[in-house]
Amino acid sequence: MMYLTYYFIEITMFLAMLCTMFIVSAKNPMVSILYMMALFVMASTYLYLMGLGIFSLLYIMIYMGAIAVTFLFMMTLLDMNSTELSVKSNMRDLPLVLMSLMVLTMSGLMMYSNENILINKMLEAFGNDYNTIMTQNWFNMENSTLLTTLGNVLLTNNAFMLLVLAMVLLLGMMGPISMTMKHKE
Repeated sequence: MMYLTYYFIEITMFLAMLCTMFIVSAKNPMVSILYMMALFVMASTYLYLMGLGIFSLLYIMIYMGAIAVTFLFMMTLLDMNSTELSVKSNMRDLPLVLMSLMVLTMSGLMMYSNENILINKMLEAFGNDYNTIMTQNWFNMENSTLLTTLGNVLLTNNAFMLLVLAMVLLLGMMGPISMTMKHKE
C-alpha cells in the first residue's frame, strides 16, 4: 500500500509540474487560470497524500474558492483581445520555470530521504537530548480546546508549510493586481 501511495505522489508531482509549464506557456489568461486551478487541485492532492489532510482542505477552500473567484473577476476586467495580441510568446520564461521546478523537486527529495546528511549530523550531535525534546509533551492535551490544539499543531509541527501557503496566497493576491494595472509606455 505504501508503494502505491508513493507512485500516486510521483504522478501528482509530475502533473503539477506539467500544469505549471502550461500556466507559463498559455497565451490566453483565462486558459492560464484554468491550468492554475488544476495546479491547486494537484497541490491539494499532494498534501493529502503526504499526510497533511488539514492543509489539503485549507488549500482547496482558500485557493479554489476565494482566489479562483478573484482571478476570474479580475480577468473579466481585462480586454481579452488586446491581452491576447500583446503576448507574443511566454516560452521565453520556460527555462526559468524548469530550473525552479528542478530545484524544488531536488530539495523536496532531499528533505524526505533517509540519507539526509544534515539531519543525521544533527542527530549525532544532540543524541538523546534531541529525542527528549521531540518526544516531550509540551502542553496538556486534556484541558485544551479544539482551536488551541489546531493552533499548536499548525504553529509548531507544520510552521514551514504554513509559511509556504502564506507566500502562495500573497502571490495569488499580487497576480490580479499586477495584471490589471495600466503600464506607462
